[in-house]
Amino acid sequence: MLDTIPLFLLIVGAVFIILLLILWFLLPFAIFGTKVKLNDLINETKKTNDRLRKMEALFAIMIKLQKDSKHLTKKSKSED
Repeated sequence: MLDTIPLFLLIVGAVFIILLLILWFLLPFAIFGTKVKLNDLINETKKTNDRLRKMEALFAIMIKLQKDSKHLTKKSKSED
């Protein structure tokens, strides 16, 4: 039994090291593959932020026009 334990540990250690080497080899490909996707996401986020800014400005104008029209309606009613 004592003779098989070091052989078992050697096999487990070798498998672990081989697995680690495979993962270490594949790591750069995973990083470079996600870099392109991250850049695409960043560009889409920028586009979305620009659209939101435009919508915010449009809503601000609409609210101002609505307030102005209510104010003008009140003025015209008070003049009558």
